[in-house]
Amino acid sequence: MIREAALAVFALALGAAQAALSRELTVGTPVVIELAEPVGTEHQKIGDHFKLKLAEPVLIDGAVAIAAGAEGGGEVIDAAAGGAGGRPGKLILAARYIDVGAVRVPLRGFHLFASGRDNGNAAIAASMVPYAGLLSFAIPGGNGRFPSGARAIAKIAADTILPAPADPVTKEPAA
Repeated sequence: MIREAALAVFALALGAAQAALSRELTVGTPVVIELAEPVGTEHQKIGDHFKLKLAEPVLIDGAVAIAAGAEGGGEVIDAAAGGAGGRPGKLILAARYIDVGAVRVPLRGFHLFASGRDNGNAAIAASMVPYAGLLSFAIPGGNGRFPSGARAIAKIAADTILPAPADPVTKEPAA
């Protein structure tokens, strides 16, 4: 009986220690994200996924909760290549998550928007030229694109508890 009571107390203490070591990310916490690959209207379409990564560490009480470089993913929300008559391309991206070990941290509020070059005025001007104006519809617009490394700020979408780190939590150096 004493043995069972001692084991129960030990289990409670262990659970409390693990809970104390776990880290909670709160909804709305800002994170700096960067594209891990180039994304553009030449190849991507609505619904395509792309790789991204954490550009700066996420800190909780001065300790690194998520290290810079943690990988994640995003989604193409809207994409249209540049078109005939000088119509510019457009590209709208959204970050969806960052993976921290086995935990997927949901993201929101990250939107990158790119617009290609609008060559509509050139197409209109070309249409005024006798005979040659018939080809004005063939003047293409520019494509929207982002290079690898393009940065933006996203926010944590839901309160998320991260497991205790395998090694001691790294403190960020004081500025």
